[in-house]
Amino acid sequence: MLSRAVVQAADGEVDGAHEMLVNELPFDSFYFGLIAFSALIAVLLLTYAFRSVGTRHPDRDGMHEGPHSGPHDAGSGH
Repeated sequence: MLSRAVVQAADGEVDGAHEMLVNELPFDSFYFGLIAFSALIAVLLLTYAFRSVGTRHPDRDGMHEGPHSGPHDAGSGH
């Protein structure tokens, strides 16, 4: 439908063919940037909140040396 309107406008068949078809945004473009910036900051803060989760449970990756560490010797090192 839009392509037909564009062709008619190009041929001069529609009154006011010199005017462009414009879709208005619901609010100013500044607010789109503000919303995007806020969303990225929220994702940054969420990522920052979980920055040390991997170091909270060292016994799960086999690197923890303790009484329940398995077949590893306590002084074996790396």
